[in-house]
Amino acid sequence: MLLSESLSPINPFLPFMLHREPEGYKKLLAYQKAKTLHVATSVLAHSFPKTKTYADLADQMIRSARSGNKNIVEGWKRNTTKEYFDFLGFCIGAVEELKDDAEDIVLGVYPELMKNVQVMGERGIQMGKERDQRGEKEAEKQRGIMRLEELVALRFYPLDMQLPAIVILYLQAKELNFLLHKLQQSLDVKMDKEMTKPVAEKLRSRLEAEKQADKEWNNIMKSLGSIHLENGQYISKEEWEKRGHPALFPD
Repeated sequence: MLLSESLSPINPFLPFMLHREPEGYKKLLAYQKAKTLHVATSVLAHSFPKTKTYADLADQMIRSARSGNKNIVEGWKRNTTKEYFDFLGFCIGAVEELKDDAEDIVLGVYPELMKNVQVMGERGIQMGKERDQRGEKEAEKQRGIMRLEELVALRFYPLDMQLPAIVILYLQAKELNFLLHKLQQSLDVKMDKEMTKPVAEKLRSRLEAEKQADKEWNNIMKSLGSIHLENGQYISKEEWEKRGHPALFPD
């Protein structure tokens, strides 16, 4: 990640300054994908109708894409790993908003875009026509070019470039957030190793780890037929029935 951190001469456990290659963010795959997404969103959104509703939608989508791109840059330039981590969180939120807008368009929330060739492409328009041919009842059930479950099931890698442009945009946003989450995870590990994670964050991570461990332990004990009592103890099914409780698994 081209990330190195010097330590404070006063307290070796406190981050003093992040020394990063000034434009090292440009080598990050997440940044490259964010840049591509920003351009693609701008091109697509500028083809929307110029009415207020669609102009507002276009503006919001471009802003979301830009935020997903520029917050990577700002996070990289910040002095601490924690700040960088937080700015990646801002990226994730912005890109998720863009993905949700693209999803709305695919599902037919904005009818005027259904016949927009630049947004839907020839394939998307054909999908819409096929939908209409299935009858009024089916068209009412499926206003867009595909159902939500069909959209969610699509893979962003390898990306099918024959899909409608708005679907490709949705998948690009989905892929970018996957990469941003991975980048955040690597920074989280880095803060753990360098003991630079804020106390509140450490406590949250520990509680989540304990909760997950308890869940896994409960699943193991349940699979062995053990009964979990209110006092936290586990007893066998036989012991449970011996204490006068009804059989949990009657023959």
